[in-house]
Amino acid sequence: MNVFEPHKIKTIQKLTFLTAQERRRNLANAHFNVFHLTQSQVTFDMNSTGTSAMSQEQFAGSFLGDEAYAGARNFESLQSSVENVFGFSYLCPTHNQLGCVKLVVETLIESGTTVPSNARDHIKILTPREVNIFDVRDRKEKRFTGNVDLEVLEAQLQNQKISVVFIEAFADGQHPISLKNIRNVRRIANQHGKKLVLDGSRIVENAWYIQRFEDGQASHSIADLVKMFSKTADILQIDGGQDPKSTTGGFLATDNPEDYERFMNEVVVYEGLHTYGGMAGRTMEVLARGVSEMVNEAEVHWAMLQTERFTDRLRAAGVPLERGCDGAYIRVEQFLPDHSGHRQDAFSAALYQMSGIRAIAGHRTDGEQLVPIQ
Repeated sequence: MNVFEPHKIKTIQKLTFLTAQERRRNLANAHFNVFHLTQSQVTFDMNSTGTSAMSQEQFAGSFLGDEAYAGARNFESLQSSVENVFGFSYLCPTHNQLGCVKLVVETLIESGTTVPSNARDHIKILTPREVNIFDVRDRKEKRFTGNVDLEVLEAQLQNQKISVVFIEAFADGQHPISLKNIRNVRRIANQHGKKLVLDGSRIVENAWYIQRFEDGQASHSIADLVKMFSKTADILQIDGGQDPKSTTGGFLATDNPEDYERFMNEVVVYEGLHTYGGMAGRTMEVLARGVSEMVNEAEVHWAMLQTERFTDRLRAAGVPLERGCDGAYIRVEQFLPDHSGHRQDAFSAALYQMSGIRAIAGHRTDGEQLVPIQ
């Protein structure tokens, strides 16, 4: 296994190194809320759900932006990449993941219904729309902790008013789901006439986990596993800022022409025309190339190895954490056991004061008090 980067880095961006006194002053001016700090005040920013470190091909593609209002050639590039990598025929672009969620809510989820899910990431978006997220994650599973408890899902589909089943690859950044499990979820959902909506924004990391730990999957490439995993879904949504390494953008993909028509009719209201969805042409080209590149075997293994080495070193130093697909999630209730109230915010403020690192308290549930270091 390579421990060196399988790429060259050609850009240098200087970091800001402030004194401890300056950091204390910045914290006080921000009322000890690190979210209010500016980039010029931060040395290492861990407030991220992805990366903007693009490849040379993505940068080159940004100069090929076709800014035609309808039917830009960059949309054709994105269509081709999505079909090759994910295997879906119909594509509806959006400006990011929230745009995807908004379209799914408007077209497929009725107010007052329940959505079974293995993730909690979108609870703050759906709850105000009178949509209840019901946790169906299998708490007994030790390896694939994002697996769905199939019996609980079956009971929900039989007894509750369900709109769709919503599954997240590497749920909440911490919980991978097996290929076998998500195939069973699709089967059960379709038996009850419900669609499976998959958030595949972390699908590459989930594919790596399947390749490494799921029986019978080690011989498959990351690219093969990504396609097999995504094709379990009726509808796939992707945030371009995560695995595709785009600065922004996203899309919904499906093989169902009726669902695609629903998305097309609504995307104009919320995002933009159905051949750009709020993105510039150059952004679509960057996203298209990022989708094609994200399944590169060497890059995937290198990135995941970095996460493993980072979390292993923290554990060796006695730091209580949960390993995520994108870094370490610090368990602040164990890190600050004697601190009462607002432990996450206190930890984030202390981390910035000591080192210039900004890490935002995670919006987790079930009593988890986590701060992600990504």
